[in-house]
Amino acid sequence: MTSFRMRPRFRTTLNQQPEEIEQKLKAHMADPDTGCTGQNVRGHIILKIVPEEHHFWSPQLDLTFEKNEDGGTLVRGLYGPNPTLWLAFAYSYAAISILVLFIGMYGLAKLNLGQDAGILWVPTVLIVLGIIIYISSQIGQKIGAEQTFTLHHFLEDAVGERIHIH
Repeated sequence: MTSFRMRPRFRTTLNQQPEEIEQKLKAHMADPDTGCTGQNVRGHIILKIVPEEHHFWSPQLDLTFEKNEDGGTLVRGLYGPNPTLWLAFAYSYAAISILVLFIGMYGLAKLNLGQDAGILWVPTVLIVLGIIIYISSQIGQKIGAEQTFTLHHFLEDAVGERIHIH
């Protein structure tokens, strides 16, 4: 989980029924010593860190379960920050990209017309800001790495199988 990927994920097939997996996860969540809590909607579970240990960069694990034709269950997992935090970063990247595009076009148009194009320094500042935001997201991911492992080990302990993250 030390990759440059923003949101680590996995996809695995378990030889258990979806209902059985959900029941195991619910039973494991009932144990206060696991460090995890969650929300359950049939076929979808969101695992979170307990509120006492939760901080700004705490991750969560979204799990979906799909029944296979062979009798097993396809389990998909996606690790990530709180959706509000994730959207803040995504909107920041989008806003910076749009501003760089339009300010760059405006500045280049002024430059081609022979006018003062002093505004062309702004896209450089915005690109540096985007890099700073990316670096802060990577730092946040590293801060939450231990809790990501906690969530992953919680899942492995509950289902009784090892799961490889892609």
